[in-house]
Amino acid sequence: MKNSKIFDNNFYSTYYYSNIISNILTGDPDTIGFLSNFRENVGSSIFLPYQKESALHSFCRSVISDFLHEDMTAYDEEDWKLCKINSYFKFRPYIDNAFSVFGLNWSFDEFLEGKSNHEFSDLEEYYEEVLITGYFEEVVNRIADEVFYVIFNNRGLMNDFNELVAGNLDLYRNDNEDSDLDVSSLFTSKGTLKRAHIPQWAKNAVFHRDKGQCTFCLKEISGVLTPNSKRHYDHMVPLAEGGLNDVSNLQLLCGTCNQTKGRTRTPPSLKYIKWY
Repeated sequence: MKNSKIFDNNFYSTYYYSNIISNILTGDPDTIGFLSNFRENVGSSIFLPYQKESALHSFCRSVISDFLHEDMTAYDEEDWKLCKINSYFKFRPYIDNAFSVFGLNWSFDEFLEGKSNHEFSDLEEYYEEVLITGYFEEVVNRIADEVFYVIFNNRGLMNDFNELVAGNLDLYRNDNEDSDLDVSSLFTSKGTLKRAHIPQWAKNAVFHRDKGQCTFCLKEISGVLTPNSKRHYDHMVPLAEGGLNDVSNLQLLCGTCNQTKGRTRTPPSLKYIKWY
């Protein structure tokens, strides 16, 4: 029986899109429009506590969808012209490379079967078919899972994402005032999110990412060497300052470091243990 927690990681354009997301989160002014798109796409679900489809997952999917669509359109228009000029080159849509990598049984050649005198309008129809059938969404989801797998390890980037959301929390609420999903009970009278129970799957993810060590002082708190050590799952961006109840906003701390940090917004630790 297939384990649903295991997935094939092809690393298809993973670092390309990871870099784009990093640029957005670190303030690249040329990418500011993608933040507005994300607010529209994510809706009120961003306020729901500890969804496995985390706020960061949704952000990755939104950005990748926008960029992939732009990339394939721009690339295919240029490549189509080139192939028309030089018949030596065979046209292959940008998206078909992803279909091949991810083992999705769909291609432009199949779409064109029985057609002659191919025109650019055929390619435009193919784009529509790719969107309607859900193949485009499937590619976005596969890439987003791979990107999340890579960037979740970067606590600094996790902090940047949550800082960004915290700084625009009122905008997210205003954008979704007419949403069918009523999230008013999740907020305090001050307009920040109430503390929510952290599920075990979220604790497990953060514990293994942080190697069972306090991310500040690197004390071992796995329970293997020091059985009485307590683990604290700390919000990098405090809820009182607009933080989310999201797995991307958690880090592992020991009791001493958690007490020292308190409710202040402290930069996350960038200390990591080398592989060897």
